[in-house]
This record gives sequence, C-alpha cells and structure tokens, in this order.
Amino acid sequence: MKENQKEERLSAELRRSFIALSESNGQRQGESRWLDNITRLHELVMSEEPKEFLQWDVIKRTMEVGDADYIETELNFLKNQKDWSRWERGISEVSAGKPTLSSVYPKSSGNLIHHAYHVAQFENITAEKINDVDCIFEFGGGYGGMYRLMCNIGFKGKYIIFDFPEFSLLQQYFIKSIGLKTHTIETFKNATDGVICISDINVLHDVISNHISSDNNMFLATWSLSECPVELRTEILSLVADFKKFLIAYQGRFEGTDNSKYFNDWITQQQKTHWTTQMIEHIPNEFYQNN
Repeated sequence: MKENQKEERLSAELRRSFIALSESNGQRQGESRWLDNITRLHELVMSEEPKEFLQWDVIKRTMEVGDADYIETELNFLKNQKDWSRWERGISEVSAGKPTLSSVYPKSSGNLIHHAYHVAQFENITAEKINDVDCIFEFGGGYGGMYRLMCNIGFKGKYIIFDFPEFSLLQQYFIKSIGLKTHTIETFKNATDGVICISDINVLHDVISNHISSDNNMFLATWSLSECPVELRTEILSLVADFKKFLIAYQGRFEGTDNSKYFNDWITQQQKTHWTTQMIEHIPNEFYQNN
C-alpha cells in the first residue's frame, strides 16, 4: 500500500473511532484539566489532518516538552552512556505525526530524548536492561511515544498501555503509522510480543490477572499516575503489587494532592521491592515542586 493511501486509511479509521466513541455514553474518571483536553482532541481529530497531530495545541500543551532547557542536559547524559549507539538508534525520530525536531539534536525530538533519559536512568540505577523484561504496563501512554522508544532500543516483549479511550485511539493511530501493529484482546492473550491499548478498567484487570504469564514485569508511569484521582491510582497500583520493576516519575504536588507523601506512603507498603527515590534537579518547577 502506498504511503498516502495508508495515511488516508488510518486517518479515516481514527475519525470513525472517535465518532463511535462520542455516540456512546460513559462516566469518566479524571481531573477536569484532562477532560477538557479530551474535548479539544476530539475537535481536532474531526477538523484537522491527523498526520500532523504532533503540532496540535492540545498535544503540545500536554505531551510535548519541546525545546525545554533541560533537554540538552538529558541528551548529554545519554551520550555519556557506554551503549550510546543503542540510545542513538533509540532516539532517531520519524516523520509520523510531524514532530518538532530538537534544536540541540535535529535527528530527534525533545520528547524522544526525554523518554530515553527516564529509561536510561532506570537502567543505570537498577542495573537492569529493558530488553530483558517480558512485559511492560504503561499507565498513561501519551501518543505512544514511549512504546516506540522501547521498540527502538530492543524491547521485544508484551506491552500494555492504559489510558482514556480517546488517547488509546490516538496511540493506535500513531503506532500503526510507524509500521507497528496493535493487538486486540483476543490476539494479545496468545502473543509473546506487541502492544495492546486499553481504556476499560475491567479489561485491564482481566489482562493483567489472566494473560501475563511471566513474573518479570515492569510498571511504568512517567508524569501520569501523579495526575489522576487518588482512587484510580490506588486501584492501578493494587494491580501491579506483584510486579518486579517500577519506573515512576511524578511532581511533588498536583492540583492539591501531595504526591510526595502519597508515593512515599505507598513505597513503605511494598516491602519486597528495593526503592530508590531521586530528585530531578534539572527540571525545576516552583508550582508543582519536588519533581
């Protein structure tokens, strides 16, 4: 299939999915800020070209770090890794979505560098390689950029993304745009690799409880779990209590919630896991505090 035909097919599929979603009724859990973002995303999917979605205001506002001052610091960290060639491959950007390329490293984007920095820090601190993990569960997957990074650096296991229905649709669109496939519930059950995008909490319970056979699993939530209601995050964390690896990035405070206290309290309950809590000094944030 020619590239233009593929893009037209994926765009039409995305719009049909958004229309079907808007016609169904359902209660949402989420902070008001994110519910407003979903409304805006729906407007843009129906009126603009999805092939340039990374230029949309709602995406730039919520999922893109752009040319933030700290990106150069994070890039230098990656360049100083012994396996820099692996990270160099990992942060190689593609044209899908029309990303804004980094001014300090035009082969990549600020977003991709930022994702890679988090994962490289995890590997350094734990002496564990992402490539050796059997299954990763990511809470709040943005537009699918972290999954793309994981594939780029050699991850070959099963991957679960849980998010709002609209973002799940956007993730599937992006992942298919870059030539990767997404699973249905049925195909994921017997798979050994690939990604499934889930937005139904009951389906998530079923998949994690019944369709992940390995105990070599990782929970990943970078700047997402700390932005959702306490009731939902508590339910999510109960699902991953037996996971062996965790990478969580969070703001010390978010919309009235003391995240530092919340996560510190949760950590004390996880006696089987060795934890390292590290301040991210190069990302100052006076409003949220203590990243």
